[in-house]
This record gives sequence, C-alpha cells and structure tokens, in this order.
Amino acid sequence: VHRQGPVVIDFRGPSAKQDRQKLLLHRLFENRRNISDADITNTAGAYAGERFRLMHTNKSEAEKERVQREVFSCWPFSPELLDLLEDHILLSSAAQETRDLIRILAQVFRSRGDSGPVITPSDFFVDGASDEVQTLVDSIAVQAGQEKLRQIAQHNLEAFRDSGSLVPNAREIVSTIWMRSMTPGKNAGGTPAVLHLDITRGFAIDDNAFQAELALLIENSVNIHGDEVPSGPLWFGVNENPRSKVRACAKNNKL
Repeated sequence: VHRQGPVVIDFRGPSAKQDRQKLLLHRLFENRRNISDADITNTAGAYAGERFRLMHTNKSEAEKERVQREVFSCWPFSPELLDLLEDHILLSSAAQETRDLIRILAQVFRSRGDSGPVITPSDFFVDGASDEVQTLVDSIAVQAGQEKLRQIAQHNLEAFRDSGSLVPNAREIVSTIWMRSMTPGKNAGGTPAVLHLDITRGFAIDDNAFQAELALLIENSVNIHGDEVPSGPLWFGVNENPRSKVRACAKNNKL
C-alpha cells in the first residue's frame, strides 16, 4: 500500500546491495541506529584502514573515505563476511537464503559480539562448539564434503598445535581458511591479503609477522592447498597437499 510520500526500494537497482545490508541490519538489531557514527568510526577504524591498505592498493587516497564508509555501514559485521555468506557459501540449494543468513549472523554476534570491534570470517572458530558454526554447516550440509572439511581443518589445527610452533593467530587463520574453503567451484580459498584482513581486530598486524605465521601454518598443515603461488588463494582440501606432507615428514625426527 502506497501512502503519502512512500519510499520505494528497488532491490534490483544500482544500490541494491547497500539496501539489502540496511534491511538485514534493521531486522537483526532494534537499536543499532542509536549508536553514533563517531562511535562506529572509532571502533572499526583500524579494520577500515587496513582494508583499504590491503585490499584496495590500486585506489587513490581520494577514494579512501568511500571504501572505509563501506565498513562502517556494515558494522558490527565486516563487508567481507556478508559477501562471503550471501554471495558464496549460502548459494547452496539447501540454504534458505535470508533466513539462514540472519540465523548465522545472530548466533555469531551473540557469541563473539563482545570479543572484537568487527566480526569477520575468522570469528567462526572451526574447533568451537558454538551454535553459529553448527548452523552454518547445517545450512550447506547437502553439498558433499562440507562437514568433512570442518573435521579436516580441526585435525590440521590440532596437529599444528602439537608441533609446538608459535603462531598466536593460528586458530583465527585456520578458521578463516576453512570458511573460505566452502565457496563452491574455482573461487574457493582466500589470498594472504584477505586472510590478513580477516584476522585484523582493533589494531594493525605487522606484515612480516603475519607472513611468518602463515608460512609456519602452511608447513605444518598437510591439507592446505595453494601454497605454490605466493599471492594465490589458500584453501582446505579433502586430499592432502603432497608438498606440505613432505615438509612435515622431513621435520619429524621419527620419520
């Protein structure tokens, strides 16, 4: 019913994506609009700055404000998380589109909303017993191998911890690689820059420190594929990576 001065939203227009995000946040939070823009900017500023530096290297400083505004408009979720869920993972015929998306986001906010300034794919802990992980797996369980992929990622994380290597963000990196491995087709996985951004919280992570952590993780995780190309995507596969298997065996004195 059109009343006086209606606002007609066309979800097929050029701003359809932004309109869907606004509607999604409106359905999730009844009080989000009470939070000032200044507070959101202060909270998510570090993530927004790193997003521009890592993901938009070809853009000029003049576009920085627009790119950062994309983060603030999606807060408390990262734009990358919404894109991953909506445009990749939940494309499965088993997923009930918006209903499953809202359930997953609501669950992850309940368990991780107070733990960091922005919720990213790395907040879906692969070794956690939290509801959002189970909801996510249930949503796409029809796709062959998805539930098994989580178990493989868990085993790789356990093996890495047993190796004694020092990687403070191992849990987050493994979790975000697992999340991005559920994208169907050839788009599975995430580049090192994407993974770096996913584990960014209230402060920037040093590039060299992240590269060192990622290299250690790849060396000790036999199911991570894609390490042949330095800047290419990394993903978990059901089959073992022969190169990683050889490296892991070579460092094991018993073998």
